[in-house]
Amino acid sequence: MDLSKKVKPLPYIEEYDDVALIQEVFDVCEGHEVSASERYVFLFKGRVFVTEKRLTSDKESYHVTNLFRLQDVDLIDTVDGDPLKVVFKSHKKTRPGFPLSLRARSPEQKAAWLKELTTANQGMATDFYFPFTLCFSDNLNVGLYKIAFALFMIVELQNLMEGL
Repeated sequence: MDLSKKVKPLPYIEEYDDVALIQEVFDVCEGHEVSASERYVFLFKGRVFVTEKRLTSDKESYHVTNLFRLQDVDLIDTVDGDPLKVVFKSHKKTRPGFPLSLRARSPEQKAAWLKELTTANQGMATDFYFPFTLCFSDNLNVGLYKIAFALFMIVELQNLMEGL
């Protein structure tokens, strides 16, 4: 079933980019995990998606393990003497998955992300956390469009659920 044909266009769709501002692979520790896991991290306008890539015989999917607004976290760029690590600490002390540490693969990767993070537009006002899986077998750019579309769907579903 193609959900995109059943959903009306959203009036605020222009608030989102249909491609990420930046996306790369990081070693990530969520919450109080000790060992890092490889995660695909995407930065949209003011939002960070931390995803786990899953491969099956017929498709690849990205399961969102953490999603947050930049305005809801503090960014610490010097951590434990590790020049490649950044940590996000949530303003909400009990939020699952925090603190969230990203370890870049190179100093250049960290510098590029810090630049994008500090200049990212705070485009979205609705706060939510909702793990979901996006499936696609196309190239990454098409997949990013699907991530953005899924974000719209989740916001609408959350608004509907809050109205019940």
